[in-house]
Formats: sequence, C-alpha cells, structure tokens
Amino acid sequence: TFSVDPAGDRARVRFDTVLEASNPIEALLTHLFAPRLLQPIYADELDRLERYAQAHAASALAHAPVSAENPTSRPSV
Repeated sequence: TFSVDPAGDRARVRFDTVLEASNPIEALLTHLFAPRLLQPIYADELDRLERYAQAHAASALAHAPVSAENPTSRPSV
C-alpha cells in the first residue's frame, strides 16, 4: 500500500510493503533481492502519482474561482 501526505507545496509518499517468508532460505532471498526487484515498481508508481498530481493541479487551477480583486488572476496551485 502507499500513502500520500501533504508537505508544504509538495507531498511525501510512503510505500508499505510486507513480504512474508515461510522458511529461513526464503527470508534470506527475500531480504537480498526484494529491494532490487521492488525499486523499479516504486519508481513507476511515483511517476504515475506525479502525472496524476500534475493533471489534478492543472484541472483545479482551470476551475478555480476568479479573484474579485483581480478578475484575470487565479490562485496558484
């Protein structure tokens, strides 16, 4: 699973992965190889989240109400 928490004008993404091994050999292999195998998956997911956030921010900005003080300005995202 993953969670996304606001951090100022950015966000912090946390991946939580639980890998269970049924014996010591499996545990050793998981410990040695899982980080290398999971890293590209996490990188891909971060790219997808970034694209989603960028699209969502652009959409929110396009639909933001116009400021009464300056009718041509919109709030920044």
